[in-house]
Amino acid sequence: MNKRQQLVSDMDESLANTDMNDIFDRLDTYHIKPPPMAATNQLIQNLKPVFKQERLGVNQGQRFRDIMEDKRSQNGIPIILQLVGSQTALIDRGFVTLTIIFLIFGLLLANIFESSSSKFLVTASPFLGLLTLFYEYRAQLYKVEEMEGTCHYSPAQVAVARILVVLVYNVVLCTAATLMIESSFSLLIGHLMINWLAPLLLIVGIALFTSLKFGITGGCMTAGAIWTAQLTLVGGDSFLHFFLPGLPNLVTDVVSIFLGIGLLYFSLCIWQRSERFI
Repeated sequence: MNKRQQLVSDMDESLANTDMNDIFDRLDTYHIKPPPMAATNQLIQNLKPVFKQERLGVNQGQRFRDIMEDKRSQNGIPIILQLVGSQTALIDRGFVTLTIIFLIFGLLLANIFESSSSKFLVTASPFLGLLTLFYEYRAQLYKVEEMEGTCHYSPAQVAVARILVVLVYNVVLCTAATLMIESSFSLLIGHLMINWLAPLLLIVGIALFTSLKFGITGGCMTAGAIWTAQLTLVGGDSFLHFFLPGLPNLVTDVVSIFLGIGLLYFSLCIWQRSERFI
């Protein structure tokens, strides 16, 4: 039995008893002439207004809600939560151990040299956020981002899930460190948490926004350079003091939190519109 007969037999045994060679020979000699490039370009130009009209029909707020509320029919669990679970499972134990050791070692050094442990936490939280963000997008280092692009999740959904993982992981880590510094529950704990949450959100937001132009490596390096400059020039205080010197620290922290959230939201909206990976 030749290969053609074997294929026909696999599809339908009843066809194996008929003479299909004549049909196959005709199919071999039948060639479809590919359309000219001009016709292909014309088709693309004709389709562009259709896609543009579809995009205009849904505002960015609705697009973002669709990303967050989209569900699989099998279990009704939002895709974002499923992606958060899968992205969290991809965090290696070695990375978790490394970040915990870095944080504990830094707090110990701060105590040994009689420095402020809370100031170390405020200084380290943005760097930990950038490190986690870069780690979440390590697929670029292994050249498998195109493979990720073939999954049925949209790039915007993957981006939202990864940002949630980055923020939740660092908030949990820094909250645990805060409880190590201040064991008694008081307003001081809340103030300290706002102190490290503000630069964390702002710097991660800057990293994500600039990564749309420069890639994840360039985005993290740019945000890291901005935070390093802030530590060097103004001792960790917000650059907002240059423009509004009379603002209390608590107000500048709240403004930084809203700026960071705004940058994250704006970047994700751009992502959804362009459907691209970093």
